[in-house]
Parts: sequence; C-alpha cells; structure tokens
Amino acid sequence: MSAPAKASFHSDRDGGQSTIDDPPAMVLPTSLPSCLLRPWALADKESLIGNANNRNVWRNLTESFPHPYTEADADKWLSFTRSP
Repeated sequence: MSAPAKASFHSDRDGGQSTIDDPPAMVLPTSLPSCLLRPWALADKESLIGNANNRNVWRNLTESFPHPYTEADADKWLSFTRSP
C-alpha cells in the first residue's frame, strides 16, 4: 500500500483562490487523510459566520464567545488572526 498523497490545496492569507501551484501557507497535516489545518483566510468569512452562529457551537464555548455571531464578530476575528 502506498503512502497517501500530500494535499497542497489551500486558501491564501489574502482570501484569494487556491491552486495546487500556490506556495503553501502554514499547513498542518492531521491523522485524518483528507483533513489539513491551515490559516484563516478572508474567504472563510461566510462559513465562519454560519458555523459560529450555531447555538450548539456557542453553548460549548466560553462565555466570551458571542451569540448571535455577526459579520462584525467575523471581521474582528479574521483581523486578529491576520495580524503579526
């Protein structure tokens, strides 16, 4: 059995489209074959809002996690993750 191929698809830090030829951002492999952890990108905003605004997510996080999770919350988080 051959080793799994290393995925190199990712979103760039400026929220642009990914291609297999882009230089990789910080990508962390996991033990799950189709799961890679990568930095947040501006293109993640809509998905972030949709998932973070889920009541079940909010109930399992600290008291400081906002609910409802707004576009302003997403902007604040994405700005924080992109600062040096």
